[in-house]
Amino acid sequence: MQNRQVAGLCWLLVLMTFAVAKPTCWSAEGRKTETTLRPNKDERANRRNRTEVPIPEIGKWGRRPIKCHFVVINDTHVRPAETRGLDKAMARLQNQVPDFVVFIGDLTFGQGESETIKQDSFKTLVETAQKVRRPSYFGLGNTDVTRGSDPFRAFRELTHFAPYYSFDSGGVHFVMLYTEQAKPGRFGTVSGPQLKWLKSDLESMTQGSAVVLFGHHPLYPDEKKWERDNWGIDNAPQLFEILEPYHLIATFSGHRHLNRMNLDKRGVLHVINGAMVNDHSDDIGPKKDGIGYRWVTLTDRTVSTTWIPIGTGDIPR
Repeated sequence: MQNRQVAGLCWLLVLMTFAVAKPTCWSAEGRKTETTLRPNKDERANRRNRTEVPIPEIGKWGRRPIKCHFVVINDTHVRPAETRGLDKAMARLQNQVPDFVVFIGDLTFGQGESETIKQDSFKTLVETAQKVRRPSYFGLGNTDVTRGSDPFRAFRELTHFAPYYSFDSGGVHFVMLYTEQAKPGRFGTVSGPQLKWLKSDLESMTQGSAVVLFGHHPLYPDEKKWERDNWGIDNAPQLFEILEPYHLIATFSGHRHLNRMNLDKRGVLHVINGAMVNDHSDDIGPKKDGIGYRWVTLTDRTVSTTWIPIGTGDIPR
């Protein structure tokens, strides 16, 4: 009888341990670290969809206070008068009130379409985005350029943004990169003139600012496999050499139509964001993520991201 009581007590302690244990994430050194993730039976999916990591201790200056909430949306593939899943996202965001919404490429459908079609598509996109009544920032993807001598004109005239630029919010310096090759396609790059601009931009920003990068193609400095599997940029080492002295805390990209995250050797969080249309997560397993957008919170201590699905499966092309 005593043995049974002891055994029962042991099982009770085990169950209590699992009940209070926090899910785990991986540190930059590959060690498990506690996070504030909600319990999830599929920990791998949890790491893709919701995570919180500490702000890395890097950079040559002291810090500015950080407080910022924003939404990342990409791969909307909007057509004239056809918003696909974007209208659902905007309806939900009217009640969530982020500081701003950022769109990182493949905003319109079809690569190399006529300028007239692109203008109508960008008009539909911008009008839909304005329903949130929050600042919106737009970046280019491989489906957003047009044929002709000025491939960016429709984007520039309808969104009022250049192909690459920067802005400040909540103590953070945000940089939108243009990551397309001369002939836009699956893999990307950051051009030489743009790298030169970035160096100057970072040198002139407010000292102590944290830095966050946006770019349509995945941005990650350490592994060729990441670039190959996720259709990333081909000159990541040159990009991150420029960023080395600064307090980079995260990068956000799209293009791959699935959710993936990774920490580099410095502890910087790199996020590939799921799409607003056609979930491609079946490339690595069953479709789980659906279509949606990502809510991001930055504080002095953490980067927290949550994937918010608004539907499952594909939206017909």
